[in-house]
Amino acid sequence: MENEAAAIIAKSSPQQIATGELVVLKNTIKKFCKGPMRSELMKLANSELGAICSKITAERMPVYQAKITHLKELAKCNNQLRLRDELREIRSTGI
Repeated sequence: MENEAAAIIAKSSPQQIATGELVVLKNTIKKFCKGPMRSELMKLANSELGAICSKITAERMPVYQAKITHLKELAKCNNQLRLRDELREIRSTGI
């Protein structure tokens, strides 16, 4: 099963991988972030990272994945204010 997953990832475009990472981030937000900000966080993740997913390149993929990992850690810690600020920062600075 692990070999099949590795083969699928190897054949995937950077855009497909980035979109998969975004889905994982959104699921992490759903699981760990509770309260009224959760909806805003989901919208920010979709709008800010969704646009990046469509134009990500293989060269930028490690940077994108590192940023997603950082955002997932913030979500797991339920640090909603910092997560919101980081997502908003992506709008102005990119990844």
